[in-house]
Amino acid sequence: MVSLERLTRDNWRQVITLDIADDQRRFVTTPSVLYGVAEVQFHPTYTAYAIYDGETVVGFATYGHAPDDPTKWWVPLILIDRHHQGKGYGRAAMQEIIRRIQGKAPDCREIALNYEPSNTVAERLYLSLGFEKSTETDDHGYVIARLHLKQAV
Repeated sequence: MVSLERLTRDNWRQVITLDIADDQRRFVTTPSVLYGVAEVQFHPTYTAYAIYDGETVVGFATYGHAPDDPTKWWVPLILIDRHHQGKGYGRAAMQEIIRRIQGKAPDCREIALNYEPSNTVAERLYLSLGFEKSTETDDHGYVIARLHLKQAV
């Protein structure tokens, strides 16, 4: 079972040892997990999480709301260590992120993320979770996808 735990002094060293598969490095703009851990510190509305399977750290994710609009949330980074890929951790972690956002921010209207256009594995995963590919791209030319959430009445 996958769980998310905030990045702390107790788990950050495990997180920074996570590695990306060589054939996937071209899909991320973050040069290392350590860089991702440092970068999130400068985004006050984002939080960093270790992704666990039991006691084992299998990945890393950050998410939070847009600074100017708490109804729009963003998942700027999610990665699963190369030794743990293909086991469903990415899907389970994204489902947990979506569940947590909906619980924490019931007024959330959308969750957005981006991915490199040739990353068909990521695209299939996000589309299967209900994200819709937009025609927008970010500064790196990455596709922006959005999950539109229904509001309670």
